[in-house]
Amino acid sequence: MKLMFRKQKCPNCKREYDPARDKCPYCHCQSEFLEDPRLKEFKNTTPLNFIKEIIIFLVGSLGLSVFVFIVEFIAAFFIGFQYGMDGGTRGREASELAEEFFASTDGLALVEFVAYSLLFVTLLFILWKDIKRLLLTFKNKKVFLGFAFGAALMGISMVYNMIIQAAFGNIDTTNANQTAVNSLVSSYPVASLLLLGLVGPLCEEITYRVGLFGFLKRIATWFAYVAVALIFGFIHFDFNCLVSGDSTYIAIEFASLPNYIIAGVGLSFVYDRFGFGAAWIAHATNNFVGILLSIIGNNIPE
Repeated sequence: MKLMFRKQKCPNCKREYDPARDKCPYCHCQSEFLEDPRLKEFKNTTPLNFIKEIIIFLVGSLGLSVFVFIVEFIAAFFIGFQYGMDGGTRGREASELAEEFFASTDGLALVEFVAYSLLFVTLLFILWKDIKRLLLTFKNKKVFLGFAFGAALMGISMVYNMIIQAAFGNIDTTNANQTAVNSLVSSYPVASLLLLGLVGPLCEEITYRVGLFGFLKRIATWFAYVAVALIFGFIHFDFNCLVSGDSTYIAIEFASLPNYIIAGVGLSFVYDRFGFGAAWIAHATNNFVGILLSIIGNNIPE
């Protein structure tokens, strides 16, 4: 474990660099630990400085909530200001108008799309010096296996839903997260394809594979798989169900949870074996095709 956290000194240029990298980033001299079994485990991933990996995870996982809060705050201010100027609306009335707006699909779209865009820009800023390394993973000959894995994830999800419905009757496995996505797709199909189908998976792969998985893999690969799968599952879980007292609401959230955990394992496997490019393609395929099918379904005449 010390090997994967304590910096090693390059025997050629004498500069220190991350021990998970197979060569010195300054003079490109091969690592003296090249034959170490632990180092070989990182050959397909994109290890960063472990501190940066923690930062990326924290920004990616908490940043979206922060940006949502900021966008809602600014939007609520302008709503209150606008209605106050036009109709003399004050205090509680302005607050109620803002709440109604954020509960609508238009409000959800504004908040989610802007927040995701801000998160995307922030992650790119943090990764600026490492963007080239991430892009190089798309040159891997096996990167296109991501499409196959993305299709496999969709197939597994369909089979899982069929099993749940066969076992428990016509239980709905569409949780709060998927309900919100469906609402956005129905009203803003093109924006949803771009942001939820492409940008969203990019942000999540950077956050949970490059950041979290990369950091935890330094401790143990099996631990990284288990922890990332569970965390990835629960970030799609609506904890409000636990205090709602609604047994149906709770059942739906827990019924959908394994789907996300399985996806977390699968995407971590793709990243670990085939690199960032393949992992993003797999995730984007799953999301993009799902949204596209939803758009097509919404436009088929009944």
